[in-house]
Amino acid sequence: MDLNNVSDLINGMKEFYDTHDIRKTDIFGYDSFELGRKADPKIKELVSKDKYGEYIGFCTRSWIDSDRDNQGGGITFYLRPDGRPAGVWKPNMIGDLYEIFDYQDGYYTSAMYTIMGFMENKSNFIYYVLGDDGKVSEMIQIYGGMIIINSKTINITRMKFEYDGDTTILKSNITYIYKKTDDGYEFVEQESGNGDQERVIDDQSELGEELRARITDGMSLEEIVRTFFDVVKNAPENPEEDIQFVAGTNPYFNPFRTENCTLEIVRSTPTEGDEFYQLDMTVRFESEDEEIPYDTNYNTEGNDALLEFILGCASFNALKDKKIRGVDIEVYET
Repeated sequence: MDLNNVSDLINGMKEFYDTHDIRKTDIFGYDSFELGRKADPKIKELVSKDKYGEYIGFCTRSWIDSDRDNQGGGITFYLRPDGRPAGVWKPNMIGDLYEIFDYQDGYYTSAMYTIMGFMENKSNFIYYVLGDDGKVSEMIQIYGGMIIINSKTINITRMKFEYDGDTTILKSNITYIYKKTDDGYEFVEQESGNGDQERVIDDQSELGEELRARITDGMSLEEIVRTFFDVVKNAPENPEEDIQFVAGTNPYFNPFRTENCTLEIVRSTPTEGDEFYQLDMTVRFESEDEEIPYDTNYNTEGNDALLEFILGCASFNALKDKKIRGVDIEVYET
């Protein structure tokens, strides 16, 4: 298999789908573990590892994140005896979604299926290329998979990665467009996802752990806010960082809101795709009927300017002497 040859990539995908019957797959013969509030430690270990250090699947990751509110309920992993995923199954409103993994020397693949009754779609197919350190150095995705195999053009996205400690750095993200010919595939054009800019991928999990360790009972509201900004100073420098502040009695109706009045600071950084990692700190106060001024702002003029705004705004000054019920710190992906 030449992973730089488009015909080899397409033929490898076709061979996999032609020789694998999802309805007779052997993944169900392996041990199964459902991701949930009491998930098996093997699953917790897979999910918590570096996003591309030992990858559990492009679509699997999005399923986990989309089900964050119920802790990934309905997602079942099937693990081989060596502990690596054999496949993942997720039922939803449109049918059964599967991601099946196959391991080769120097790379592994994931094949996506959607089954709706007697209908079966074979969709995205991804090659994960491993570096000498065993981590993924490149992800090659054939969009649409077998669904678009007869199209006049094929889109293949290549994402290349490097690692700096626990930080994953997206070096390049380029979609190549090929035209189908009698002799194979002819290159047409390329579209760069991030140009020459190196995108820093920071899932903020370490920041969350540090913030939880440093926020203690008895802290004043000002100490809590200053601690948040002290902690994020230790984050890898990220030009796409965004911090939002909101506090006070929310004037907008939200049926899912359990607290009428909170102070919340959220730091967002981009994922490899179109979503965001969020470090979310929410301070809750003893319930009172008092209306607190509502304020919101961003770090458009820098983090120091935002901190200064928070400590001087009406909502902060109305809340700073209120009894704090608790501080919730979450790290998640949108």
